[in-house]
Amino acid sequence: MKKLLLLISLLALSKVACAQITLEDLTRHSWMSDVKTSESCEIPPLISFTSDMKLSGEPGCNNLVGEFFIGEKDQFSFTHLGLTKRLCAKAYMQQESQFMAMLEQTAYAKKQDGKIHLLDQNKRPLGVLVPEKASACQ
Repeated sequence: MKKLLLLISLLALSKVACAQITLEDLTRHSWMSDVKTSESCEIPPLISFTSDMKLSGEPGCNNLVGEFFIGEKDQFSFTHLGLTKRLCAKAYMQQESQFMAMLEQTAYAKKQDGKIHLLDQNKRPLGVLVPEKASACQ
């Protein structure tokens, strides 16, 4: 009986530790990426989600727009992504390219410890989105 209770407790904890993404989770605030930022400015890629399944952001240099999809069993994807066409310093363009590749490869997402973990088709980690916090250029 003790083993059964322990197993049930562990299963309950695993569901709390890593949960399905909800629309409310995404729209609560803007998100920052863990993509390595330029040394000249500590502003990471930013993304915001709306309740009508749209997104906008600043991945480095350009403005980002698009849509997202939340499915069953942790399915999550970005669609109809578009960027403005400005050119910026190489470091910002590389940061933007990394961020866009992460979004385009995302097939699953999980919520854990207040963060959103983006996963590829094979459920391998691509990157992490964390709630936005104030940062400034140096």
